[in-house]
Parts: sequence; C-alpha cells; structure tokens
Amino acid sequence: MRIPGHGSSIEGLIQIVNKLIQDLGGQKPLLWRGQADQSWSLQPSIDRQASSATTYAERLAEEQELIREFRDRSRFLLGSIEQAYMSIQNHTSPLVVMQHYGAPTRLLDWTHSPQVALFVASITEPGLDGAAWWINGETLELTVDRFWDRHGMRDASGTVDPNRWAFSVNSRDFLMPFFMPMPFPRIAAQQGCFLLPGRLGCNFEEVLDQMGSECGTSILYGKITFPSQLKTELLKTLQLGNVTAASLDYPGADLVGRSLAQKLHDSRTRTAQ
Repeated sequence: MRIPGHGSSIEGLIQIVNKLIQDLGGQKPLLWRGQADQSWSLQPSIDRQASSATTYAERLAEEQELIREFRDRSRFLLGSIEQAYMSIQNHTSPLVVMQHYGAPTRLLDWTHSPQVALFVASITEPGLDGAAWWINGETLELTVDRFWDRHGMRDASGTVDPNRWAFSVNSRDFLMPFFMPMPFPRIAAQQGCFLLPGRLGCNFEEVLDQMGSECGTSILYGKITFPSQLKTELLKTLQLGNVTAASLDYPGADLVGRSLAQKLHDSRTRTAQ
C-alpha cells in the first residue's frame, strides 16, 4: 500500500522522515531510495528504454550477454575480490559487481539511511523536484517469507536461491531484498542493499501490491516528494552531519564531466542534423 508524502520545507521534510522511522521502523529498518526526479518510476537500469517488441527470452539473453561482456572487458581492470565474484558461475554475484560500476542490471539500489537517500535525490538535477522512496522492512520481509512458502520456493536448508527462481522465462513476479557481503567501501558507506525482481520489466509498485494481496499482508511503502528549491539547502544541512560525496564514496565530479560530455555530444549531433 503506497502512502504519499510531501515536504515543502527542510523542517517539514525531516519531520516526515522522523515520523516514518518512529511509527514504522520497528525491528526491521526502513529501506530508502533517493531519486533526483520525482517523476521517475522505480525502474532498474536494464529496463530503461527497453523495447516492448523484444520477447522475454530475448531480454534474458541480453542480460546474459551483458554479464559475459562485462566479465570479458573488465578482466584486467578489476581487483582480485571483484574478479573472484565475477568468476562465480551464477547470475547474482556478477550483477552486484556490475551494479557497483554502473553497468545496466536488474538490481535496484536502496539504503538503510534516509540521509543517503536525500543526498542522492538532491545532488543532481537541480531544476527538478526530488523524491525519497521508502519501504517498511517488516511488512516486506513478512510478505516475502509467506510468498516463498506459498509457492514452495525454499530449498532443503530453508533458504531461497534467486539464481534458481529469477532468471528463466517462467519466473514469477516477485521482489526480494538482496544483501551480499561485498567488501566495497561505497556499499558500506551508503548502507546499501538491493531489491531483486523475479522478472525483467516488472512494475515494482504493482508487484509490491500484488504480493501483499496474494499473501494476506500489506507492504507499506511510499514516496516523499520535495521541491527543487530545497535541494541546495538540503545538501548544506546534510553536510553538517558529514553526509557528503566524500563520506559516501559517491562518484561526484566525474558524473558532472560525463554529463557535460554527453550534453556537448547531443548538441553537436542536433546541429549536424
């Protein structure tokens, strides 16, 4: 069940966040995700601009080709730990490394820190209203556990292997929290985790609602929007708490450089036409 929210001031935004933590924090922390444009949906990078004419089998083949190509091309660029994860012959281990380096994957980044989410929502797109999504961890975990039991997806040890259930043409629609102890400073600094969908191209909000309805629960989630005018002031406020690009190991100025390079390329392409 989606719960809307809007912060029209820094104080109001902080009050909404604190009340959510107070009312819904419980034993499981909330999951947070910052987005620089409040109009963006919850969509992994591999699904963006995907053609509706592509079959699902072709989408899966494309995903496997991306893994193969990243593995081949990054062979002499990664450290030993990343290489070890890339060499594991499953789907999920390489995806975490690829996500870390900005390659398109089905993983969607989340964090246990609302401050990190607000930073990510504010650091780019200064002219656009931002948003911080949140999911109640307790209702998500309860629903996911019931979903596994309902569909007999646990193995003999009682665990669920996403490599078995999430990468075939007949995979079910589901979302699962995905944690992997990758020793990346950025993941640790940003208190990062992922949501892994059972199928490519799924609508995250619809799947959250469908899983809750099917399992007799209600996954509580929502989106807090805030105006673009607050972004600079919010970054200053976060800086006072040492939430900065440096403390989060956030890829900062290089993103600006790539953005300007893309802007120049687009401009020259239009002029040439």
